Amino acid sequence: MKMSKLTAAYIAGFVDGEGHISIYPFVRKDRDNQVYYKAQFKVTNTNKEIIEWLKASFGGWIYTQNMSNPLHKIAYTWSLDSKNLKLVLQSIYPYLKIKKKQAELVLEKLKLAEKFSGMVYEKEQVEQIRNIYLKLRILNKRGTSLHAERLTEITSKEEVIV
Repeated sequence: MKMSKLTAAYIAGFVDGEGHISIYPFVRKDRDNQVYYKAQFKVTNTNKEIIEWLKASFGGWIYTQNMSNPLHKIAYTWSLDSKNLKLVLQSIYPYLKIKKKQAELVLEKLKLAEKFSGMVYEKEQVEQIRNIYLKLRILNKRGTSLHAERLTEITSKEEVIV
């Protein structure tokens, strides 16, 4: 799958504004009751055509959500967690502004998963993935942004949160 720079930049803008990049924990009871972590990538919008174009272009699936308020439009969510996820994230990464760190962490998790595909994770890898999950939870926390202040309001370099 090859993506033009223009398409990658367009999708990055959509993901920054309407997207969600994370991983989530789940327990495989049929195996060993160990906690596993799965990558999660979603874009939600009320424009059905753009969501259908994303699915047709890159795979995945679409969810619809009817709103309880009759004044609200139906929301469509494109979700991707297949092998195309890595390719999409790598393509849009240079153009992301808001969710760049989330993409970086999910790509790191995917790299770890590839390295140990079909094998049992060592304790160190499990801890690495858990740390990625915890960092993503902080980045994706709802509420006031940690970076809401203007640069002119920062009085010293020590106050800058990186």
